[in-house]
Parts: sequence; C-alpha cells; structure tokens
Amino acid sequence: ALTLDLHNELVDLHYLTLDFEGAEAAAKVVTERATDVLDTIRVYEIRIQYYVGQNRMQLAIDTVKEVLGVLDIPLTDELPADMSVGVLEHLPEMTDPRYLAAMRILMSSMPAVYIAAPDLLPLVSFTMVRLTVNHGVSRITSYAYSLYALIMAGVLGHFDVGFQFAQLALQELEKSKAVELES
Repeated sequence: ALTLDLHNELVDLHYLTLDFEGAEAAAKVVTERATDVLDTIRVYEIRIQYYVGQNRMQLAIDTVKEVLGVLDIPLTDELPADMSVGVLEHLPEMTDPRYLAAMRILMSSMPAVYIAAPDLLPLVSFTMVRLTVNHGVSRITSYAYSLYALIMAGVLGHFDVGFQFAQLALQELEKSKAVELES
C-alpha cells in the first residue's frame, strides 16, 4: 500500500512539474503491478489530466473509455425512468468504490469531451446521473446534476428541467461540502 501511494504521488509530481514522460513511466509501474483495478484509478485520472494538458484530447477520451471498460461501466444514452427531483433528493450515499471511481473518471473526462467530442457530452452526463440514481449520491453528484442541467437547458431547450437540476446541484453541493467543486 505504501509503495502504491508513493508511486501515485510520483505520477502526480511528474505531472505537476510538466515531466510527462516521467509521469507516464511512473504510471506504467502502477498499472503493471497493481493487483486491483481500483488501485490504478488515480493513475488513470492523472493520465487523463496530462493528456488534456498536452492537447492530446482523443488520447484522453480513449483512456476514459478504457478505464470505464475495465470497471464494466458503459456510457449510456438512456436515463432511469424516475428522474423526479423529489426522489433524487432522498437517495442513499454511494459506497461502492467501483462506482465512485467511475464518477471521478467521468468528471475528469469533461475537458477532453467538451473540446474534442461534444457528441459524448450527453452520454457522460446521462451515465453520471444513472450511476447516481442507481447507486446513490457522492461528492461528485452536484457536478453530475449541473452537467445534466446544462444538457437539458442549453442543448435540448428544456429550461424548466435544467433549472430544477441546477437547483438540485446547488443543494447537493451544499450537503456534500465538496468545496473543490465550487465555482
């Protein structure tokens, strides 16, 4: 566990100092030696960030798809049947590490998806909302709801639904105290 933590920190260090080759070399050690896919999630998140930082958007998107495949979580274009705000306000907490990891990966995909594959934007949004409805709320749920609000109002023209989900996103943000998502 200590070695894994140190290598994840090393990937971070190389990424933050713009040493992308060093980051990739350290990431490769983690992905090759990890015994559980969940141990590699932080490396995938960092890889996605440094691919975006290098303007290699398609590679970032391919990495997102790869890790979602490993987690066995497909992108979906369908929403759950009951999307009423009343139901969504009372969901249990998401506890499964696999779904929590998928939510983080999906959130980290947004810069690349927005720039290089905007047609995937609704799929990312719908997948995040579906994971929330089916498996509970997480710190990232407010992000998922705000993205869904953007799709509903800005893309599909459903302004009332978009407004409801924007309000729900703000409520979830306040409940979760996810200051890293405040803007």
